[in-house]
Amino acid sequence: MALNITTPWKSLILMIHILILSFVLALFPKDGLAESKFLIKPMISAKAEYDSNFYKTEDDERGVYTYIIEPGGMFEMNKNKSDLFLSYIMSARFYDDKSDVPEGETAADENNYVGHTVVLESNFFATKRLALGLHNNLMYSRVPTEYDKMSNKLGMEKNLANELTPRVKYEYNNKFATALSYTRGDIRYSETDINDTVENKWDFDLLYRPRKPITFDLDYQHWDREWPEVDGQSYTSDQAQLIFQREFRSITFLFGAGYQIRKYEAPNVDNEKDDDTITYEASITYPATIKKGDFLTADTHYYISAFRGLSQLTSYYETFIENSFTASVGHIFSELISAKLTGHYNASDYIRSDEEEGSHGKDRKDNTYDISLDIGWLISKYMKLSLVGGLEKRSSNLEGYDYDNTYIMIDFAFNEDFKSKGIFRNEASFYLR
Repeated sequence: MALNITTPWKSLILMIHILILSFVLALFPKDGLAESKFLIKPMISAKAEYDSNFYKTEDDERGVYTYIIEPGGMFEMNKNKSDLFLSYIMSARFYDDKSDVPEGETAADENNYVGHTVVLESNFFATKRLALGLHNNLMYSRVPTEYDKMSNKLGMEKNLANELTPRVKYEYNNKFATALSYTRGDIRYSETDINDTVENKWDFDLLYRPRKPITFDLDYQHWDREWPEVDGQSYTSDQAQLIFQREFRSITFLFGAGYQIRKYEAPNVDNEKDDDTITYEASITYPATIKKGDFLTADTHYYISAFRGLSQLTSYYETFIENSFTASVGHIFSELISAKLTGHYNASDYIRSDEEEGSHGKDRKDNTYDISLDIGWLISKYMKLSLVGGLEKRSSNLEGYDYDNTYIMIDFAFNEDFKSKGIFRNEASFYLR
């Protein structure tokens, strides 16, 4: 039985964030805060969505309306050698069945909840060549893909997810640099039998820039994930990749390839049955470079990406290899109307053989498609009204895993300067790994 997300636990998380923020503020020169640049922005969005197959089932489809109110704000402070970013968004979600609830099933409004997202980002340049960084992301949600972009889960279990990442980067000269980061990730579930999980991850990068627009990144990652409530269930992964990035005036190309090996420890598992796979990531971005998930300003944009790797939050019997592809193209007409077409394809190839107890079966293969069209009206510099429609489909070779879902959404947002920062960041931040 998973641990409940109790009030003491939430209080502890709040105290951790206060300590982190205090530490970050301590990095700023005490005599220079008055000279720092401050930026405070309120944010709010309101969405109304309809899903024809909300629970994504093969049979017994149920239409559900979703209403989302998301107020929040961001705070940013910049100093010559330091910067601090802090944002908070509250997500109040309400669900309503289109038709009468079938006997024996749960009404959609039983899933109503108020979620929270807190993001803290800080950087401090200790010297001309040495940079220190700290990132923390706290989410309370029912949506699996908010913390696991490779998730195949369809449930709506409440969870509290937190990631804390300190990092350091040292530039030896204009061409060579090294970077090291550590990530502690915790996911705790409540009101469900899903087991909590903990991740510890180290990431080392050796960077080489023969000239400014070209970067080679030799990246090595080592991490372990365990499920504390399940005796002996854990895995350890090692991955090495060589990543090449070439920036032109308007286009950025990125390609990386490598190898991952994963070793499991679980009850009744032969430890010799480790998993391994070739990994890769590739993307073409126009215009220019993505920074923190944002496209730079342009009337027209396009984005194409591909990715391959092992699933992250799955146990031994549920592990699959993911191959995903994303394409997006958009344009702003007369600085008033925006249009964006996005397509995503994901192939999940499960590894375990069907002779093993608890397995989905080695022969299980899922193909998931999602295509959407977003038409937006740029009401003002900070406001946008969008109409989004799309179709999501999963096809599996095993019975019970297929589904089709048609969705439509109206979205009003007052949260950023769309014309100065661009409006095409969502698919980049979602699909980039």
